[in-house]
Amino acid sequence: MAVVKAELAPYAQDVQRHLEISGPDVELAPNDALSLGLAIHELATNAAKYGALSVETGQVSVTWDMAGENLARIEWVERGGPQIDTTVRRKRGFGTELVEKIVAHELRNPVDLQFEAEGVRCSLLIPVRRRGNFAIRQGRG
Repeated sequence: MAVVKAELAPYAQDVQRHLEISGPDVELAPNDALSLGLAIHELATNAAKYGALSVETGQVSVTWDMAGENLARIEWVERGGPQIDTTVRRKRGFGTELVEKIVAHELRNPVDLQFEAEGVRCSLLIPVRRRGNFAIRQGRG
């Protein structure tokens, strides 16, 4: 998924940050790629400010696979960053709302966003459609 690699490219340039990005080639519809891009951008920004990408020992793993014939599963996992105090009730900010509500609505699948003591974990399901279902029609006369 080119959108994941594009969103994480600024963080991959720093040798002190450890990123694992892997998964098969999957082509997404433009609107679905945009929604995924928003989610990955928000997760990466927060990881750089407060999470695993804010410290040298932090690691972020973004992996994906096919969860079905027409469905891809993306897993974001942070480890080695500052510990998250899970006993304190977190204020729900715009980024959390964006990922859990707006992106989930646009992708037509729930988003599982967890703030675990070891770091943030997020699982997204994304529809994978045949190219003909979203390709721009050419040759209109």
